[in-house]
Order: sequence, then C-alpha cells, then structure tokens
Amino acid sequence: MPDFADNGPPGERAARRRAILRRTWGGVVFSDGRKTRQGCESPPLCAACAALLAPRLAGYCPACGQLFPNADLPPALCADCLRQPPPWSGFYFYGAYEHLTRELFKAFKFHGDLPSGRVLARLLSRRVAPLLATDLARAGDSGGAALLVPVPVHKQRLQERGFNQSLLLAKPLAGALRLPLAPQAWGRTRLGPPQSSLDREARLAGPKWAFAAHDLVNGRWVVLLDDVMTTGATLREVARILLARGAVGVSVAVLAHTPFGSDAF
Repeated sequence: MPDFADNGPPGERAARRRAILRRTWGGVVFSDGRKTRQGCESPPLCAACAALLAPRLAGYCPACGQLFPNADLPPALCADCLRQPPPWSGFYFYGAYEHLTRELFKAFKFHGDLPSGRVLARLLSRRVAPLLATDLARAGDSGGAALLVPVPVHKQRLQERGFNQSLLLAKPLAGALRLPLAPQAWGRTRLGPPQSSLDREARLAGPKWAFAAHDLVNGRWVVLLDDVMTTGATLREVARILLARGAVGVSVAVLAHTPFGSDAF
C-alpha cells in the first residue's frame, strides 16, 4: 500500500497524494493486494485506505451535516438549524471532505477519473441506504412513491465535463433502494459560476441561477442527492422548489461535507 502519511507542508502532502492516485487506479487497493479499473465493486479495502475513507459517525449536525471541530462529540443540532430548520425531512452524508475522500473526488469531478467516482458512489450507497429506510417508510405512509433525483448540471457544464458527477454517485444508491432515478425531475435553466469558484459569502448569499422542477415530483417523495456540501444554500433552495411543486417530502443525501471553517475545493 502506498504511503499516505500526513507529514510535510500541505502542498507537498496534496502533491504526494495526487502522484499516488495517478500511479494506482484511484488510490484504493483491496485487502488482498488486487487493483482494478472497474471501480470499487467488492471491498474490503486495505486498512490504510479504509482509515482514510472512514465515514463521519460523530461530531456533526444531523439536520444539515455541519461538521464540528470535535469529531468525537455525539451528533447535535447546530445553531443555524435550531434557529431555522432546513426544508428537508432527513439529511444523510458519508463523511468529511478531506484526506483521501477529497483527493478521489477531485480526481473524479475535475479530471474525469470515473473509477474514483465509482469507489465513492459505492461507499456513499452502503452508508446512506440503510439510514434512508425511515424516510422511505414515511413516503409510503403518505402515499407518495419516492424518486431519487441527483442535482443537475447545466447542459453547458455537462458538455464541458462530459458527465454529471451527482448522477454517477446516485446510481448505486438508486439500485440499493430500488428507487427510480429521475435526473429529469428538475434542472438549471441558467448557468451560474461553479460553486468551487465562489467564496463562502457568495455561497451563503444563495444561488444566482434559476431552477425548474418537473411535474413528475408532484405527489412524490424526493431523495435529493448532491456531491459536496458547504453552506447548503443550493440544496435549501432546490428543496423549497420541489416542495412548492408538490413533492410530499424531501430527503437529502450528499457524499461529503466540508470541514468546519473550510469551504475550499
């Protein structure tokens, strides 16, 4: 297993991780030493990768995923959610946007490394699928069959990147939950700047582009899936639009949340 030791300046650590990711197929090695370019179909991971890709189990707000500086504290509502609860009914995420999770995601989203994306998609599905059971039971009680809706990419961004990272992350989760995947349920009607290019104040001010929801969300429970959450402004806006369009409820699932005090991609 390559050495992912976190010694040295941050820039050197990041460069070392990127070099290792280039030499392997995506930074993940199975416990028996196998490597594959077909994605993370059958963990276990080796101990070092498993530690670097560990889910966040404590030290966060269960309503919005905000990470607290102390990762050992039991989950508790943050001040923002106590003042104004988010519009969704349930929030679920895999882990913190740091270490190997961050490097795999950057390789996936910004450099087209689809095997790295499949690793993350499998980890997200295995963590989040069991947690969504209560929300999906609530959806059935309300008479609203559930849909899994990945956050869309504007068609221009889709042409530039070649894929919608949230859609690829959503596929294993849709399969595990046996939910229809509905990327057409809503979309962006105007292109805005990439979230990774905005500072925290600009993100908190809310999205500067228009959203449109399809009639098919009317009477349905929507599981909304995004990749990395920082302020949550976009997800809050989308959830409100979905509910206004007739969705009976919204649950949110994201791969990762940025660490406390950080919004860097």
